[in-house]
Amino acid sequence: MPATVTSIAENAVFEDGYDYTDEYPDDDVLYFKNWAIVSNGYDISGSCELKADTVGLGDWAFSLCEELEEIIIPDSVKRISEGAFYGCTGLSSVQLGSGIEEIGLQAFDGCSSLTDIALPDSLKILRDWAFGECGLTSVEIPSSVEEMEDSVFYGCEDLTEITILCKDAYIDDYAFDGCDSLEYVYCYKGSTADNADLYPENAAIIYLDDEEIDGGETAKGDVNGDDSVNRLDVVYILKDITNLVSLSDEEKAAADVNGDGNVDILDTIQILKSL
Repeated sequence: MPATVTSIAENAVFEDGYDYTDEYPDDDVLYFKNWAIVSNGYDISGSCELKADTVGLGDWAFSLCEELEEIIIPDSVKRISEGAFYGCTGLSSVQLGSGIEEIGLQAFDGCSSLTDIALPDSLKILRDWAFGECGLTSVEIPSSVEEMEDSVFYGCEDLTEITILCKDAYIDDYAFDGCDSLEYVYCYKGSTADNADLYPENAAIIYLDDEEIDGGETAKGDVNGDDSVNRLDVVYILKDITNLVSLSDEEKAAADVNGDGNVDILDTIQILKSL
């Protein structure tokens, strides 16, 4: 292939009658200029680890590889392109390298067996439908993310909680459309994620702390003043909620862990998650 070639169109080598496996007998993945460009016709199964010098995954590279169960992506990869793992219904394990900056349009759309994924701190952009209709149950968006486009998590019906660490990222109004099971959203107060209109009505926003906040002489969460935040503090809050005890103003300030001005069950949840 001449050095003058700058791009390869979708399905350029798909079902053209040539048996590329003869040329690549030990590897199901075709590469061009360090890009993985597998065509839709390749039947890859089990686990697949990309070469260490791979810089990106081409459009629809592994799409419809329903027998693919695990993909290991090296730190050298910067971009996962459009539809790279579209329809990989058997994909349950994704190990993303530390260099990924963009996850493209529909990159993991329809990966129904994918229940969790660790997004790297290098990630900047999540394109439309990046994780549409996946099996994700929880996910953490790193602080490095700058943009979350339309329907990023569309139809993730098993998604119950999400932590959004980025404060100023653009988040499309429909980023979480169809996430009807979403219960808890953890984010920073005043951030772009602190917007109830982005989530289903039943989702509760719970604030993360930028730094320790005092409630008089008592540290936040240390309701009983024993210099420790533990399950006893949860008990104190529950007793106050059920009117078994009445907390002092100082104790209430410590009990309002999420900073929303109320002492309620959401504060106990945040304490328990921190233990």
